[in-house]
Parts: sequence; C-alpha cells; structure tokens
Amino acid sequence: MQATALLVRNSGGGTTRESAFVHAIASAGVAFAVTRSCAEGTSTICGCDSHHKGPPGEGWKWGGCSEDADFGVLVSREFADARENRPDARSAMNKHNNEAGRTTILDHMHLKCKCHGLSGSCEVKTCWWAQPDFRAIGDFLKDKYDSASEMVVEKHRESRGWVETLRAKYALFKPPTERDLVYYENSPNFCEPNPETGSFGTRDRTCNVTSHGIDGCDLLCCGRGHNTRTEKRKEKCHCIFHWCCYVSCQECIRIYDVHTCKAVGTGEACSWAESPKSPGKQDLEPGSALSTRPQGTRTVTRRPGGQLPGPEPPAHGEASLALLLPFLTLLWMVCGF
Repeated sequence: MQATALLVRNSGGGTTRESAFVHAIASAGVAFAVTRSCAEGTSTICGCDSHHKGPPGEGWKWGGCSEDADFGVLVSREFADARENRPDARSAMNKHNNEAGRTTILDHMHLKCKCHGLSGSCEVKTCWWAQPDFRAIGDFLKDKYDSASEMVVEKHRESRGWVETLRAKYALFKPPTERDLVYYENSPNFCEPNPETGSFGTRDRTCNVTSHGIDGCDLLCCGRGHNTRTEKRKEKCHCIFHWCCYVSCQECIRIYDVHTCKAVGTGEACSWAESPKSPGKQDLEPGSALSTRPQGTRTVTRRPGGQLPGPEPPAHGEASLALLLPFLTLLWMVCGF
C-alpha cells in the first residue's frame, strides 16, 4: 500500500492519459489488495462476503469464502480520494479515474466453483464470488487507456466560489461513462529526455527488431533508427542429469544481436550496423555444433581445448568496385566521409 501511495503521489502533477491510467490502476490495486487480504484472513477488520448475490442454482450451493469486493472498494475510495477534495479540474479528473479503476474490480467479479462427489463425480458444486487475476484488470485498464476520452475544463460560479468541471471535447464522440478514463492535457514527448516530466527518452533503449508492437525498433526509437552490436555471453548448455544426484553441463558461448535506439543529431544515423540474419537460419562454423539461430542469436559450443572457432573468411567476388562506387559516393555526400 505504501508503494501505491507513492505511485499516486508522483503522478498527481499530470493530467495526461498516462496519469489517468496510473490513478485507475493504483486505485484498483488498493481495492484488490484489501479484498484479497480479507478473504485470506490476514486482516482483523473484515472477512468473507456474507451477502450472496442470487439464490443457489440447482446442483450447487454457496460455500468457500466469497471475496468482499464492496469493502475493498470502500477502503480504496477513502484512501485514494482523500486528497481529491479541491474544486478544480485535476481533482475531478483524478476522482473519476480512481472510480473507474474500482468499478473494474466490481465488474469482473465471477463465480468459482468446486465439485464434490464420489469417484470424481460432480453431484454438488460449492461456489463463491472471487476476483479475477490482477493481470486481467491491468489489461482491461490498458484498453481503457488507449481509448481514453479527451476533456475540456469549464469554470462555474457557485456559492463556494469558482468550481471547475470537465466536459467532453468532441461532441461527435460518445461521451465517457464512469468506466472510461478521462484526461485534458496532451502527453509530453517521451522520445527525448525531459527532467521536468521525468522522461528519460528512448536513446540507447533495447528494442526488438522483429516486433511491430511498442517494443519494436520502429516505434520505440521514434523513427531515429537503431544500432546493432553483438554480445557474447557464457551460458550453461547440454546439461545432463546423472543418477544420483548431480547435473553436469557444458559451457557454451551464445552470441546475441543487441539493437539499441539511436540519438538525434549525433551523426549516428551514418554508423555501420550488422544486419541481423533471418530467424531460423543455421550457422555452421568450423569446430562448432550445428545450431539454429532464432531471432538474431546463435549458440557456439567451445572446443575441447576451450578455443572458440574463428570467423569464416569473406567470399570473393561478392561485390565489385563498380557496384560500390555509386553507394560510396552517396554516403560521402550525406555523411561527409
């Protein structure tokens, strides 16, 4: 709970969609942790939920310990919303997103059942209400983060003074519900380092050259390109269990192609980088075992004497000077070589 409080406090200065997600996931985390503690009996102020929803069905009965999510939501509301008592837009946004995270817990409660009977039969089922895995809550809120609604701030004069409220910015879109996340400031540029926003940038970040997702080099490097280097790491391989009882392993050198994001304006765009080989291509080196190299890696087994096989000499006649001259001329014009 202390980590959750720190997370909420550090994100309080922003009103972006990232801040909306942090408030929602933190508020849901408090409700989840309190509810689970009550069901496990580690808290003395609460217990199982005795208010079962719906009559028992045919062939099953209430049993076990139903998790009291309503109590967890109540504690989360008092804890996470304690500071959101100002009549400004930020407090209104934070309270809305906090409630959206707690509502996610209530919406995803489900029945879990256990069968009872002789020889594995299911004559009677004992059922209870349970929370989902928190990973499912996080995935759901991540979708809400992607579809968060942009708002605008409106000021109203009331008896207690000026009060700020939020209104959907685009009237053509569906207005946000209590289960949607809201924000009213654009996100900062996370591609470059910015100490004011706490962004470290993406320079030198390791990326996946074969991925088209958020971890891919095209997206993570913000279009700046990436560098490639090789790393040799010692790992245990070809392990064999001997009766009884020990395991013997050989030592292999695994070569990784590591891709990192470039920086802007440093001239790195003209640096040479080894092109990764296609996934699944096999490399056969002198003195080494035939091994598959998936996604830019290969395994080289040490020789009995401990020496690594040397690189193969380059093939002759791969590119003539006439074919290289236009490329070298263009490279000289762009990079000033």
